[in-house]
Amino acid sequence: MHRKDILREKVKMIIGCVIAFLLLAFVFYMEGYSRSVEGNQRSQGTLKKIESRKEIILLKSGESVWEYTDTGDLPVALAGTAPSWTMPGYDTTGWKSASGTFGSVNGVRESQAENKLTRNLLNHYMTNGQSVPVYGFRTEFYVEDLENVGSLEGKILFDDAVLIYLNGQLIYAVNNPDNGYGAEGYGAKKTIDSSMTETFVISDLSALKEGENILSVELHQIHADSSDIYFDLKYLKSLNEQISGTKPGLDALVLETGNTEESVRVNWVSGEPGAYEVQWQEASAIEAEGNVWNSTLMGREQMSIKGMYTYNAVLHGLVQGKQYNYQIRRLSDNMISDKKQFKVPAGEAFTFCFAGDPQIGAENLEEDAKIWSQVLRENVSAMKETAFLVTAGDQIDSSEEEDTMQEFLSFRYPETLKSLPIAVNRGNHESSQTGMDEQFQRFTGSDHNYYFTYRNTLFYALNTNSKNYEEQLKRLNAAIRKTSPEWIVVMMHYSIFGGKDSSRDESIMDARAAYAQAFTDLDVDLVLSGHDHRYSRSYYMNGETVTDSESGLKKPGEVLYLSGGTATGSKFYKKEVEKYPYTAFTYQEEQPTLTFIEVEGGRLSLKTYRISDMKIIDQCEINKEME
Repeated sequence: MHRKDILREKVKMIIGCVIAFLLLAFVFYMEGYSRSVEGNQRSQGTLKKIESRKEIILLKSGESVWEYTDTGDLPVALAGTAPSWTMPGYDTTGWKSASGTFGSVNGVRESQAENKLTRNLLNHYMTNGQSVPVYGFRTEFYVEDLENVGSLEGKILFDDAVLIYLNGQLIYAVNNPDNGYGAEGYGAKKTIDSSMTETFVISDLSALKEGENILSVELHQIHADSSDIYFDLKYLKSLNEQISGTKPGLDALVLETGNTEESVRVNWVSGEPGAYEVQWQEASAIEAEGNVWNSTLMGREQMSIKGMYTYNAVLHGLVQGKQYNYQIRRLSDNMISDKKQFKVPAGEAFTFCFAGDPQIGAENLEEDAKIWSQVLRENVSAMKETAFLVTAGDQIDSSEEEDTMQEFLSFRYPETLKSLPIAVNRGNHESSQTGMDEQFQRFTGSDHNYYFTYRNTLFYALNTNSKNYEEQLKRLNAAIRKTSPEWIVVMMHYSIFGGKDSSRDESIMDARAAYAQAFTDLDVDLVLSGHDHRYSRSYYMNGETVTDSESGLKKPGEVLYLSGGTATGSKFYKKEVEKYPYTAFTYQEEQPTLTFIEVEGGRLSLKTYRISDMKIIDQCEINKEME
């Protein structure tokens, strides 16, 4: 072969090897890249193609300058308007200015969040020695190309509660109290031992402008003796991603009775953390000009069960005879739930329903839930003017975390409970471990009692799981003195004069010894209870002494005891052969029941129905001479 041909062949071989090496390197690179992308996609819970994410830092801790006031005298916002100091153009003459972290521990600059020394010391105390109730911070940032901003993301550290505004519009809030802030500005949902961290994403950009924007933060102390305060916005950045959310689902929402007939509590459980408000208005206002909604922030707290969250708020200023619409709005994206309705009955007389233990899950969860929903829809709702529903406790059956949450969600699910307020009681199947306290947060104090008034009647929920009898009676006595009611109704789970033999049940016998005479001394009129899963009604009792009257005129100190059986029929006990001396009537059939109680002037009438056909199985009246 010619020398030139040999050289040509060698060159071809070298070029071929180089090309083969490059092709092999490219294959390995693409395989590695593919795995990297797939792994990144899986870490975000999706295998769909990820578009490039572009971020622009708008504000950064330690660099962005904040104007702030720590005197506690922020201008108060008028109802339905944004605070003036959060708006662009507000005159901040006299405010301080600094960048970085802000805080105080008893008036001293110390290490707080992330174990770092706070850069700026906030004024902690007013001239009266109380902690400053509220602080205001505001800063500006610029947006050059509004069309390329799909959402905003921020991270904030704070102690105790914050509200965040964009150009005067409230866009996020954390750890705010259920009932809003008082005139002085103190308040928080829960105590913060160390600073709390929250990352938020804002997709409602209706307040964002091209050019200069104002971000404001309202920082609150929980109470006048609070020992520390802290604020740091780690960052605020714009993202090109547009995030679309779904409207809040209200399957796990219930209404609760308020402190009086002029208020209602909204109690909502959700798996989503966020900032929400309840909006409400008279139903007739829909057609009115302006269509203005009242609104209040919902307090949020994380549950210990399955990462769920509870949200609570109070609707106030309700008027007798009026029907109201309400809905829940998520601040971050302005998504609004379906509308729900409730009505405040008119007139001085009122009727409420008493249901024995629902105990969802005692037999079969799905069947119990179906019956519970059916009973509320077809039986309770049939009484059109029912003001509210009282349950006797044992809303659920289980103590296992997984089962507990499913049973509570089933208890909450019926549509009736979105329009008819409930007053729940604590049963022996409901300890703090079941999430009862976290969901129904009106249980207060170490004994978890609460009370409310409706027209002329005091309703007091007494916790029979507690053995602290003296303290509970002291609180009942205080509630009676404070409200001066014409009727006193005690709600409790254990039936101390029920239709079941309790002589071998130490807890019930101890409760009888502790409460029977005390109820007489306090002139309690009616005691509603459950636990026995068998409907029964006592004679009038004077302490533990049986009188010869079961209805009619009640003498001072005489008490009627009613055990509500079961509202779902999920569990029945063995029939009792013996009729006890204190029992005026007992229903031995294994049938669920409901009792409707009307309060009108000096008359309290009870009618108990068999749920299957709504036939009256028992009725009586309590009458007394009114002063």
